[in-house]
Amino acid sequence: DMEEMDIKWNMALLSMRADKFWKKTCKKINIQGSDIEGFDKSKVECFNCHKMGHFAREYMAPRSQNRGRRDNFRQESKAEEQAPKALMAI
Repeated sequence: DMEEMDIKWNMALLSMRADKFWKKTCKKINIQGSDIEGFDKSKVECFNCHKMGHFAREYMAPRSQNRGRRDNFRQESKAEEQAPKALMAI
């Protein structure tokens, strides 16, 4: 009896977690009949341009803006590493 209750409890928790995940990701999945998987892109924000409705990999504009930012960051971090440092003990 205890094992059966434990299994039922775990199945209920798993079901609740799956529901919460599917609501957060906006996926539509039908497991029993035909396998239908969908994704609502209208709620997705692009990482590159921050517009709704597409993924970053589908973004058609050049990515030169982002690369410039990365290069600037690398140059600044190198400049900070090369700066002389002194330690003092009292």
